[in-house]
Amino acid sequence: MIAVLNAYTLSECMEIMAEYAAAYESRGGRNLIFCEDRLTLIAEQALTRKTGGTFFSSVTTFARFLKTDERILTKQGSVMAIGGIMTELQRKRALKCFTSASGIKNNAKCIYETVAQLAASEVTPETLAESLSLLPQDMLKDKVSDLAAIYEGYTAFLREKGYVDESRYLSLLPDCIRHDANLRGANIFFLCFTSFTAQAAEAIRAAAETGANVLGIFCSGKEEIYTNRAFSAFTKACEGYGKVQVRSLGTPLEGEAEVLRAGLFNPERLAGERMKTDKIRIFEAEDKSGEAEYIAANIKKLLAERPALRYRDIAVLVPDMAGYSLPFKKTFDEYGIPWFFDEKKSLKRHPLSRFLLGCFAAVREGYSPAAVQGLTQNVFFGPSDAYRNYLLKFANYRGGAKREIKTGELVDAYNRAELEACRERLLQATRGIPRKARGKEYCRAVRRILSDFSVEEKLKELSESVGETGYGSYLSQISGALKRVLDEAELLTGEREMTASEFETVLADGLDATDISLIPLKADAVFVGDITDSRIEKVRVLFAAGMTDDVPRNADDTALVSDREIERLAEVKTLLEPTVAEVNLRSRESASLNLCTFTDMLCLSYPLAADGSEPSLSDVFRYVDGLFADKKGLRLQAEKKLPDADFKYKCSAVSPAIRELLIKKNEYERCREDTRREYSSLYAALEILSVEERNDYLEKCEGQVRVECGERLFFRDGQISPTMLESYFCCPFCNFASQGLKLKEREETAVMAADSGNFVHALLEKTTAKLGDCATEAEARAYAEETGRELLKKPLYAAQADTAAGGYSSDSLLAEGMEVAAAVFRQLKGSAYRVEETEKAVSTPAFRGKIDRVDGTEKFVRVIDYKTGNIDDSPLSYYTGRKLQLQLYMSAVKGGRVPAGVFYFPASVSYSKTAEGKFRMKGFLNGDEEALLSGDVSLGEGGKSEFFDAQLKDNSRLDKVMDEETFRNFLDYAVYEARQGSEELKNGFIAPTPYKGECTYCRYGGMCGFNYDLTPERVEESIKPKTIAEIARRHRDGEDNAHIDGKTADGADMHIDGKTTKDEATAYIDDKIAEERNKVYIHHTTADEEAKHE
Repeated sequence: MIAVLNAYTLSECMEIMAEYAAAYESRGGRNLIFCEDRLTLIAEQALTRKTGGTFFSSVTTFARFLKTDERILTKQGSVMAIGGIMTELQRKRALKCFTSASGIKNNAKCIYETVAQLAASEVTPETLAESLSLLPQDMLKDKVSDLAAIYEGYTAFLREKGYVDESRYLSLLPDCIRHDANLRGANIFFLCFTSFTAQAAEAIRAAAETGANVLGIFCSGKEEIYTNRAFSAFTKACEGYGKVQVRSLGTPLEGEAEVLRAGLFNPERLAGERMKTDKIRIFEAEDKSGEAEYIAANIKKLLAERPALRYRDIAVLVPDMAGYSLPFKKTFDEYGIPWFFDEKKSLKRHPLSRFLLGCFAAVREGYSPAAVQGLTQNVFFGPSDAYRNYLLKFANYRGGAKREIKTGELVDAYNRAELEACRERLLQATRGIPRKARGKEYCRAVRRILSDFSVEEKLKELSESVGETGYGSYLSQISGALKRVLDEAELLTGEREMTASEFETVLADGLDATDISLIPLKADAVFVGDITDSRIEKVRVLFAAGMTDDVPRNADDTALVSDREIERLAEVKTLLEPTVAEVNLRSRESASLNLCTFTDMLCLSYPLAADGSEPSLSDVFRYVDGLFADKKGLRLQAEKKLPDADFKYKCSAVSPAIRELLIKKNEYERCREDTRREYSSLYAALEILSVEERNDYLEKCEGQVRVECGERLFFRDGQISPTMLESYFCCPFCNFASQGLKLKEREETAVMAADSGNFVHALLEKTTAKLGDCATEAEARAYAEETGRELLKKPLYAAQADTAAGGYSSDSLLAEGMEVAAAVFRQLKGSAYRVEETEKAVSTPAFRGKIDRVDGTEKFVRVIDYKTGNIDDSPLSYYTGRKLQLQLYMSAVKGGRVPAGVFYFPASVSYSKTAEGKFRMKGFLNGDEEALLSGDVSLGEGGKSEFFDAQLKDNSRLDKVMDEETFRNFLDYAVYEARQGSEELKNGFIAPTPYKGECTYCRYGGMCGFNYDLTPERVEESIKPKTIAEIARRHRDGEDNAHIDGKTADGADMHIDGKTTKDEATAYIDDKIAEERNKVYIHHTTADEEAKHE
């Protein structure tokens, strides 16, 4: 039996296929289902829903089904071959139109697609050549002449090499079907094809000869949206194999979807009565980001109001995936909406591909400044900022990068070892690329580059570091694809003599022809796809964004061979299909069917033009306007903003809420609208979440105080570094410039280990873990000396003797390192601690960083940071957030153990002028006796520890020594302070509000605009550690409003800050709590605003 089953929608086609397949299986039949590659997953899901899983039905594509011993040439291989043939023809001056190297690079892929189109239309090179004689002398004849020469050369290449390319691959399909014993008596389905080429039609005939039943299931109908091309081609192909049964199994859709399906692009339907509905909505947004925000807010609303709705029940369609990708990903991430983008990325855009092509470009251009800068700034080249600065200053000419690094006073500010290492990497990347060689030598050079630069490790690192998992998948998939491209390039060009430029073109063509598809990583996610290219089944809620005149897609008649030229070729018996007009009709059908997939709601939106005017809208709106009315029978009107009732959904995430808060404040202050109700409700909600408004600086000066991308600038995977927080609390603008924008002075080199401090730090990092195992101090010194000498052999340190910036000779560096290592040994031997980890990576949901050292016993744990410069361990620096990383690290590593101390170890001989206490650690510690003895087992009555600033008994005069409970509370303050700073950074606050003294040596003072006359520096009074601990305790216990209610805290320490009575102490703490509540971490609200908020 041969049958054509027509249905109205993709979901119906899938259901029909599954019904027939299950029925055939129940009678012992076997099924083979052919469909397009993008539909295989949908078809398999439909089968599984119907059968629960089966071994008797198989879903495949034409290409996957084919089994052949022929040598198959992939699309990227074909493009590379076409590029090579064009190069050869150019050398012989045999081309008339494509006569430049750029013409090859820009047109090889397009020409291959045209050649494939010719092959699919069964147009041979001979047919094309015959047409030449019938054409007049004009541009078309020159173009056809070039195509005929390239086509003939390509065909000869395939024949000579024994290859079958993808376009001819399908020509093998009919014989494969006829000779496959498994298909004898099987049921063969052709599912949801939009059209069939001449080659595919032959495969249908082979199926008709072989299978027991052959079924074509297509989206088809009498309505205007259907092209019915696949139905017609299938029916025609089956002529001569018996009667073809045609069954129209399409059933009307429900409600609005059916009205839209039947009326879209049918002017006659516009004369009837409009359907009253509230399921069709239109929205006009200011821009694409406005569309994304509107859709995100509505998704949040729908999920809140309909508990049974899931993200997977919602789809978003756009006309341009590239243009809409960023605003939708950004907005959906802000609102916490999981998404999947149905997109493909070209392999040529991958950073590794750009690195490889950059190596060839540097050789091709003779190491021009532009080519070298492009190569060295690639992530796969490695760190190169200082080197690129050097090149711009001293070698900014063609070939300059190959010259030896300069010497003398002019380059003393640079680290020569780093410059030499970068120059060596540059030469290493290009050394194996001769100007002229055989193709296999160039392939060998590329593989060597991949090995030398450890790209596999870098790929893994990059994949893990990116926040967007979809992009991580794209980064990680290149290895196999690149290997296939290289293997094919070697097969195609192995023995061919060619220039580096020609091989670069071949490689670029192969990479450009290779697309990487992204894989859905979540089962429950909003689908975002192209309104024309994506295929979706039934969804409950559909959003169609970007509904301008780009929908439906209309390709311009600017193809390599235009429709008018195709018509002229047809006159000379060269029929080329499909035409641009045919492609546009298919695009309209695909977009229309996608728009009819909703059951509950359809929302159409469009952005205004750049000048704020209404753009040219999609023809879809004409039919929606004629087919539907609102519940009152009036024309559907475009919403310009979310209804007031939906305000809470627009602000259902922190970042959008903060933006809306500032917008409402601005509208009220400019007397545009009374927004006090929205503003106060938002402010209260954000206050509950500990997100405070801090915008008074905006009122006092006209500089920018916020950026919209705070989280993207300052956070990685939602985490922030403690160092970043400390920098922010010192000055937000300085932090923005240095940590956010990564600004550096052009002549300034990267920070190098060219001084004693960095050397000693590196030495301790390598030795500390084993120093505790040494039996004597002499053994520890010997071990440190041995390690230090090995360290000094590294170019990084060996080069310091050549520069005045080194500061110390190698011997003095080593001597100092040995002295410091001996001090560490004494402290470890004199304590109950063992070194558990050095350079410990710490990662929590809130922050990430590295701890120099973590020591532990079974009960206690301490955190140590090496300091080679001045140590600031004042309580006030901690209180103001400028020094809180040690406390944050302790919160991450303590686990169930008791925190014993957070210390700075003075890793410098010159730290103290006196011998006593020269290496005594500074910081804050647990003063309980057991904790103290664990850090210094020899600590006795009345004596002060040699290792830290505490004694065994009376530490009442030592503010930094606290009992265990107070110390725990003291440490907790860091978490609260960090949380506040993180929120402000996410809010994008960057105003220059420096803490006192931070401007003295600031390199960004010339750009921040800070005015001492208008705004004083921030400064706080002194504070004691126990007060900080009490503030944290009350914050944790929810007592931070006690002072407002006139209540006092019971059990307050009677000696805090020198107070002598319980009442005085309690009052003082309450004052500090009040100060903390109203304290501005960075910027302040005015007294009037504060009163208004209260």
